[in-house]
Amino acid sequence: MWKVLFVDNEPVIRRGLRNLVDWQQYDMEIIGEAGDGKDALEIAKKIQPNIVLLDICMPKMNGLQLIENLNGILDNWVAIVITAYDEFSYAYRAIKLKVFDYLLKPISKEQLHEILNKAKEQL
Repeated sequence: MWKVLFVDNEPVIRRGLRNLVDWQQYDMEIIGEAGDGKDALEIAKKIQPNIVLLDICMPKMNGLQLIENLNGILDNWVAIVITAYDEFSYAYRAIKLKVFDYLLKPISKEQLHEILNKAKEQL
C-alpha cells in the first residue's frame, strides 16, 4: 500500500482531499497530515511517504523548501503540488526540484484520479 501525506495550512483543503476520492481504490493510505512544511518534514522522516500532496505557501517552511529537504531523505516518492499560485517562478522552481505534477486549486475528482494513477505508475 502506498503511503500518502497531505501538507496544506488550510484544514478545509486537507479534509477536502481526504474526502475527494476513495484512497483504498488506489491502493493508498493517508498516513499523515501537516499544516506547515516544518511539521511535514518531521512526519515524513518518521513515516517515509511515497506520495506528498502539498501547497506552496505555508508558514514555517514553504512547499518548495519542503520538497528540497525531502529530496535528500526520501527514496521512492513523488511530490504533487496543489496550489492557488500560478506564478511562473513557483512552477519553474518546482520543475527544477523534479516535482511530479503541479495542479491549480480547485482540483476536480477527475484531476486527482488521473494524477494518482500516474503517480502509481511512476512509483
